[in-house]
Amino acid sequence: MAGKRDWQEEVRPTGIGALSLIPGDGTLRHWDVLLGEQNHGRRLLQEWLKPLRHRFSTIVLDCPPGLTLLSENLFRGADALVVPVVPSALGFRTLEQMKTFLAAEGREDLPLLPFLSMVDRRRTDHRKAAENPPEGFLRSSVPLLAEIEKVVQPEAPRAYRRTPRTQEIYERLWEEIRSGLKSNSS
Repeated sequence: MAGKRDWQEEVRPTGIGALSLIPGDGTLRHWDVLLGEQNHGRRLLQEWLKPLRHRFSTIVLDCPPGLTLLSENLFRGADALVVPVVPSALGFRTLEQMKTFLAAEGREDLPLLPFLSMVDRRRTDHRKAAENPPEGFLRSSVPLLAEIEKVVQPEAPRAYRRTPRTQEIYERLWEEIRSGLKSNSS
């Protein structure tokens, strides 16, 4: 953010097809403060992404939950939002708050691709939601599985801990996201 490094120099190959990433680190926790200090902090991320848009056909940005300056920047720079929603009253309410915020910002045209995440099939309400997702939701969902939770543990392998089951879950979700992006771009 201070302009000491070029974003393009931070791009790293992953060894997974055409997937590259810019690794996050502990300094990212200060983004909201730094964005607030910038004169044009509300549109800064859009400017930073311009050179990467020429290099990559799809850019995926991971954002922590909440309506912060960082998420506002992401919403302004996004072509679509893929939103994980825990199948609970709070999860659905949060999605509605996001929609309200986007409408107030004049971004009601921004395609939303919500999907159910952390689905605990032992819970009746979770199971029913996954079997019959709410209107506008992707059909794919991500279950609550220990092998998925292990991905964030420090001892997990460099990229992620992949099992055939988790690979199938995320491949199915990614294909549905790609289809949703294509249908929204036409």
